Amino acid sequence: LARAAFYLKDYYDAEAKFRALEQLQPGIAPPTELAMAALFEAAQSIGEAEEWLKKGIDKEQNDLIRREYARLLLRQNRAAEAKEVLTKSKPNEALKTDFVFHIAQSEQM
Repeated sequence: LARAAFYLKDYYDAEAKFRALEQLQPGIAPPTELAMAALFEAAQSIGEAEEWLKKGIDKEQNDLIRREYARLLLRQNRAAEAKEVLTKSKPNEALKTDFVFHIAQSEQM
């Protein structure tokens, strides 16, 4: 239902439904900010997608959201910004093996 609300351009309802899903399925449902960003990116609203990911990072300091933001930046040919996003996180072993980390590191060379 959240996706349907989004496609009907009822973004407030879509957000509310994603937040309700997060409450019903904590740890299973994706963070609302990540879900909204994915839908905005699919709709070619890159600026909106970026804003949702930034909100998610500010709210949760979540490596998953940070990596998705870096991926979005890389898809926009913004490797230097992607590297900056990744270096602000605490690089754990999972992040070190992530392809985004390696691409951003290759930009440094």
